[in-house]
Amino acid sequence: MEPESKRPISVIMGIAALLVGLAFWNAPKGQFVYDDLNQVVRNPLIQNPGLWSTALTSDVWAFKSPSFDTVSNYYRPVFTAWTIANFIVFEFEPAGWHVANILLHLLVVWLALKVLVRLGFSWPVAAATTWIFAAHPVHVESVTWLAGSPDLLMAAFLLVSLDTYLGLRATPSLKGWVIALGSTLLALGSKEAALMMVPAVLIIEFAMSKSEARLDALARSFRFSLPFVGVVALFFVVRGVFLGAYSVGDQSVLPLSSVILSVPELVLFYFKQSIAPFWLSSAYPLRAISSSDMTLMAFWMPLAFTVLVAVGLVWLARLNARWAAALAVMLFILPAFYIRAFNPEHVVRDRYLYLPLLGLVALLLDFVASKVHKTDIQGFAWNGITVGGLTAAVGLAVMSMLYNNVWLSDVALWRRGVVTDPNGMMANMMLAESLRMNESPQEAVAYAEKAVSLGPKASRPLTILGMVYKDLYDYEEAESALMRAIATGTDTTIAAGQLADMYVKLNRYEDAVGVFEGEIDRNPGYKVEGRMNVATARVLSGDRERAAAALESIRSEAANSPIPAGRKALFLLGQLYTEMGEYEKSDAAFKDYLAATEGWSDPETLRMREYASSRL
Repeated sequence: MEPESKRPISVIMGIAALLVGLAFWNAPKGQFVYDDLNQVVRNPLIQNPGLWSTALTSDVWAFKSPSFDTVSNYYRPVFTAWTIANFIVFEFEPAGWHVANILLHLLVVWLALKVLVRLGFSWPVAAATTWIFAAHPVHVESVTWLAGSPDLLMAAFLLVSLDTYLGLRATPSLKGWVIALGSTLLALGSKEAALMMVPAVLIIEFAMSKSEARLDALARSFRFSLPFVGVVALFFVVRGVFLGAYSVGDQSVLPLSSVILSVPELVLFYFKQSIAPFWLSSAYPLRAISSSDMTLMAFWMPLAFTVLVAVGLVWLARLNARWAAALAVMLFILPAFYIRAFNPEHVVRDRYLYLPLLGLVALLLDFVASKVHKTDIQGFAWNGITVGGLTAAVGLAVMSMLYNNVWLSDVALWRRGVVTDPNGMMANMMLAESLRMNESPQEAVAYAEKAVSLGPKASRPLTILGMVYKDLYDYEEAESALMRAIATGTDTTIAAGQLADMYVKLNRYEDAVGVFEGEIDRNPGYKVEGRMNVATARVLSGDRERAAAALESIRSEAANSPIPAGRKALFLLGQLYTEMGEYEKSDAAFKDYLAATEGWSDPETLRMREYASSRL
């Protein structure tokens, strides 16, 4: 054990904290962007205490379904709990959310330092690695983007688990195993890539046992990794129970051959982002490789690079246990190579590097240190490794600070996206939508038109194009685009709502009702919301009798709706009967509403309950 004076954790972490402060000082200025708008601002599951149990037992996108059905493979209850906790404290104030993410990143940095030291890296290497990890700009997507917090949570719990497991090697204890396995379970509940903890432990234990000249190295590696196998299996069983299926489906229909052929280009991309992060974005022009794309630059050169890197990493891992452990940490990127799980235009994302970057930096710096110093350095020292690492970290922190500006607003984010991926449907579509939302529909037209040209059979670009023209009062073009979106037959609810809303503004009430009824036929889960919209159109047309009939047709469904917006139908029915002078029916509807919302405490429901009670 080294003397305490040679364990300068406070000095290293003090510098790390300053680097994190420099890198992310402007992040709290940011808005809710991209998925934040859905997962925070438009997510009733995290906002209503009465729905928290549903939120914790559903996938993270379940709120998009009217009845909270499973719509994705992402069951992340720890991430959901994190968003609930943030909402309780900060509500719709993004600055607080950003500060929480930055502090979580700083916690990961401290845990990373602990694990590096526990693995036997010298203090200079551990310090330089920690500083570079703290400031690296590929982390902006995970830290500055609020929806990137699953990477931070997963990394924090995995590092706790790794640190505890390494301690168990010397001093086995039941408490230690509970912490190690429990932390892995929490990491899995943050992000599914934590399943790579199993091969990580297998590799680390084998390498460390071999370095200790243990004859049972292989047996020990299996013995230590087996409990983690059990935790992973338990998580996926629970996940399957809550989601109702073990796999909901991939986001693309790529053949497996394309997944495999794309690996070399992905390896090259992630290595470049780690070593030379000079041009980062939310969108990149990389697409899956097919057999017809196997050109020199797209496939054969990346393949040669991948083989060279793989051979080099395996060779280094065989030389000492530290490098094997670093390689094991890098393996957490492997799930990102299964690109069928992702949007076809988002086969690479910087955030997938969050934890793997730690292993790569530690390995490279330790390799350099071994060549420069020949022998391990005892204690902390200001030498070439620490000075060089700190210098690089300061430069990286400045790059992170500048890149944060891209993630501060949707317009800035997608302006960068169309620069880095000019032929991306997603980037052009999202820029058009963000410009429209920021009251610049005239500028948005060109990007919306381009998005439609890149995805002529996709509903969402057509919907956004229709909304842009609607904002420009070009109702003929808006109607054409929205009807084309509805004609695709998929993801039509927003288009239908926008078209019907336009018809209402034009006093074409029967046309609006027809659109709503058509969407109900296409999407039965839309029935409650659709009939409420039908009732609104009927009221505006002066036909209260038929409006009341529309609400009466969903009375039972509304009483059992899982969300406040659905049960609001009973309240609206009470209001409508009051306006019609049918007070007995009004009282009955208000009583049903009060009974249906008993114990619900979101602000809008509380206001409506107070009004309903006053009417009674």
